[in-house]
Amino acid sequence: MRIAGLDEAGRGSLLGPLAVAVVAVRAEDQPRLLEMGAKDSKKLSPRTRRRVARDISRSADARALLIPHWTVDSSTRARGGNLNSLEAAAFAKLICDVRPDVAIVDAPDPRPARFGALVEDLARSAGCHARIVARHHADARYVIVGAASVIAKVTRDDAIIGYSSRYGAIGSGYPHDGSTLEFVNQWRHLWGDYPYIVRREWATLKVGPA
Repeated sequence: MRIAGLDEAGRGSLLGPLAVAVVAVRAEDQPRLLEMGAKDSKKLSPRTRRRVARDISRSADARALLIPHWTVDSSTRARGGNLNSLEAAAFAKLICDVRPDVAIVDAPDPRPARFGALVEDLARSAGCHARIVARHHADARYVIVGAASVIAKVTRDDAIIGYSSRYGAIGSGYPHDGSTLEFVNQWRHLWGDYPYIVRREWATLKVGPA
C-alpha cells in the first residue's frame, strides 16, 4: 500500500508564499522516515530540517508547491473563498501527482472530516481515488505528515531567502517576528505603501503605525 502525508508552511505568514508538500512511500517504509529524523518541522532546528529534507527527498516521493502571496490574497478576497479551500485544492493536486492509496492530511478546519471530504471530492473530480484521513496536528501524530511538514517548511524557507536577497533583512515573514514587522513598517514609511510581497488581505497587516 502506498501512503502519503500532506502539510503546509506559511499559512499564518504576513508575507511571502504558502508552501504545501506531499511525501509518499510504501506503508512499510515509514520507519525509514523516523530513522532520518522526520517529525513536525517546528521541532527541528533550521540546519537539521534542511538535512532531513534532503534525506527525505532522496528516499521518498517528495514534492512541493509554492502558492504566491497574490493567489493567497485573491482566494481570501473572492466571494465565498477562503484559505482552507485554496489549501484543499493544492492538497488534491499533490495527491493526484503521487497517486497514493491513503493520504493523511493536516486539517486546518475546526471540523477535520469536513476538510477531508473537501480534499477527497476535489481529488476524485480530477480522477484520483485515494482514501483521505484528515486530522488536527497530523504533523505531530504521523511521521509521514511530519516528513511533509519538513519539505514544506524548507521549501518556504528557500523562498524567503530569495526575497531577502532582493529586499534585505525581512525576518521569517510571520507577524510575531520583530524583524518582519520592522521591515514592513519601514518600507511603508519610506515608500507610502506596503512591500509587494505582503499579503494585503491579511488582518495581521495592521502591524503598527505607518
